[in-house]
Amino acid sequence: MSANYYKLFSICLAVDFIQKKNIGLILSLGPGLSLLEYILNLVLGGNVDILVTDFDSFFIDSAKRYLSTAIRADIFDTHHGSVDELFS
Repeated sequence: MSANYYKLFSICLAVDFIQKKNIGLILSLGPGLSLLEYILNLVLGGNVDILVTDFDSFFIDSAKRYLSTAIRADIFDTHHGSVDELFS
């Protein structure tokens, strides 16, 4: 239970920072199921573009299938890829 509390508290801190700095794009590398990014998008009212990447096609396919209205998801290997590829 306490682990979930800390995750949700971190979302509150992230929302405050994002709003204060007027951030419009978030890149998340290797988030797994992308649930925190999805919740973050909901809390921010969809006003921030969130791109999640992972090398595991299961996570990316699931995010595209279930979370595509809120976040963008692409396969990306942090060991061999270039971040520039994600924005081209």
